[in-house]
Amino acid sequence: MDVDRLTAMIKAQEGCRLTPYKDTRGVWTIGYGHNLQAHMGPAMLREFLASKFPISQQQADDMLQRDIQEATGSTRSLVANFSSLSDPRQEVLLDMCFNLGSHGLAGFHVMLSAVEAGDFKRAAEELLNSDAAEEDPSRYKTLSTMMLEG
Repeated sequence: MDVDRLTAMIKAQEGCRLTPYKDTRGVWTIGYGHNLQAHMGPAMLREFLASKFPISQQQADDMLQRDIQEATGSTRSLVANFSSLSDPRQEVLLDMCFNLGSHGLAGFHVMLSAVEAGDFKRAAEELLNSDAAEEDPSRYKTLSTMMLEG
């Protein structure tokens, strides 16, 4: 896996905000799509939101690297043949885990089964036929192409 390419892809897709904001699903987020609610309890989140902002660019970059490491661990546990996949296909799965969380990625049952069976055409089709693709068509078209072309 090319971590630098994955990092650049996520940065381009997510953009960076150094102050907290609610994402399209109403989840408190900061930096490059760092889900604050997934990493903090309610009391800690309230305290964080009352803190002084903005965070630094370095803090946003550090959060992103931790989030990529977390997504990597989760994706490896969800996809049995993850290590044998091409870099672009690994990056697709990692981007999805980063964007949707491990539960969100796990919900792509048919797509994950197709990946494990080496049926990348079917996996690419499943990416396009998802609620996630309806919410973010550009992102999922790119991911589908990467999955297909490997």
